[in-house]
Amino acid sequence: MVMEFGKVDSRETENNKTILNLQNIKAIIFDFDDTLYSNGDWSRYYDECLKYFEDYGYTDDGWKFYEMLKKKYPDIPNLGYKTCKYLKEIGGDVNFLYDRLNEHIYDITNPNLKFMDYSLLEKLSKKYSIYLISNSPENYIKHYAKLFGVDLNCFKMVLFNKHEGEDYSKGFYMEKCMKDAKTLPSETLMVGDDPYTDMLPAKNLKLNTFLVDDVSETEKLIKLLLKLKR
Repeated sequence: MVMEFGKVDSRETENNKTILNLQNIKAIIFDFDDTLYSNGDWSRYYDECLKYFEDYGYTDDGWKFYEMLKKKYPDIPNLGYKTCKYLKEIGGDVNFLYDRLNEHIYDITNPNLKFMDYSLLEKLSKKYSIYLISNSPENYIKHYAKLFGVDLNCFKMVLFNKHEGEDYSKGFYMEKCMKDAKTLPSETLMVGDDPYTDMLPAKNLKLNTFLVDDVSETEKLIKLLLKLKR
């Protein structure tokens, strides 16, 4: 059964719509930020990254690198990924950076957050194996999941990207999810908002991908998946 729905990052058609075969999907992997809610603004994260550079002597190269990141990757997951990769390359302490960020992440500066019906996740978990992968730290996810009303128990695994594996991407954790679910890439769907940190590693692993612009698209997708397995 082939369905036309939304914007899937792979297999785009001329009218910018995409044909996505959902019939064979058995496992679904979700991103957190701007996928299960929208329009968050976590500005203090940038300040903490910059403070890390200043404190540990990366002022010259670090400052230029940081400013480049802010312009090229204005969202948290990309900045976190690139910062950690850079620090590894120059021998910096990535774990210390994570510890530092964990102490200062609770900052919502945008009051216009958009949410979805999170009870849909519980319904989805009874029909599919669902997972959550995020580049954000563990206590960040737990804090905002509780604040927003997201029941993390709906997910078979909640994985916090500590930038393991060869390329430090989410791909390492996507493979973990597939191994746990015992699914093939063709049976696995990655849902996220970021073409770089969500879609790219998923496409490298040949997973099905669904790129969302807004949490409303995530909600529509979940409702569609539920209809397929009534």
